[in-house]
Amino acid sequence: MSQRTTAQSPPSRSRPSGAVPPTPAAEPGPDTPADERSAQAPAPAPKRKSRAALVAVAAIVAFAVAGGATAYALLKDSGKEDRAGRTQDASSGTPKPATETDTAGQGDGAPAGDSTGADAGADGGEASPSAPADPPAAPPEPVEYKGIDLTEGYELTLADDPLKPKREGGDIDYGTSGLSTSDGGRLVMLRNGQAGTLETCLNETRYTRYIRDSQMTKGSRVCLQNGAGDVALLTVLGFSPESDPSDYITLDVTVWRGAMDVEQPS
Repeated sequence: MSQRTTAQSPPSRSRPSGAVPPTPAAEPGPDTPADERSAQAPAPAPKRKSRAALVAVAAIVAFAVAGGATAYALLKDSGKEDRAGRTQDASSGTPKPATETDTAGQGDGAPAGDSTGADAGADGGEASPSAPADPPAAPPEPVEYKGIDLTEGYELTLADDPLKPKREGGDIDYGTSGLSTSDGGRLVMLRNGQAGTLETCLNETRYTRYIRDSQMTKGSRVCLQNGAGDVALLTVLGFSPESDPSDYITLDVTVWRGAMDVEQPS
């Protein structure tokens, strides 16, 4: 027995009672208030930076870099010119004008631009004349002592005034062998024709410490340097006669005290 299959239609969806079908959003019209149109209008898309703004920023940066380089070049050239100007002034001797820096350390006593004679000479100008050198010291005046009898065993000291024989501590003494000088002293017997002057006694170098009686005669002259700065010229007048109980030599003595530098013992 065949059965008829009847196609069934899909069941219809039932709408709940009381439900209101959705109403499509109404597009804003000319009568819609402005605040509602603003609320309903979509938000504008964010603006991109325009190419013109980027170009303007790049131009500003390039201008700043170029300006800085130009300023550096100008300052550098100015420094070179200033150094070159100072070098030219120094070589030509022309003093540069005084500036605030030059006058900052000067007090009230010296106005700007003043310089001493030494500074003027260093800059090429005329230097102040130097102080004259001290003139050479005048030789000491000679002091003369006439007819001194220097007995055997006695001595003379050139620093003594008046000059008189004494037992010891002198610069020259007379003994059985003749004249002799103390340590540090020097004797020079002058030749015939030599002038008996201070210059001769200072320049002669034929030194000895002893001169025997047999080497001297009346009129012989002997220079003495005592090593303490004093110089003397001894002129022999004669010797004691055989009939005299004492043995002595008679001298004229000329003394130049402080005529030479004091010699230091070696």
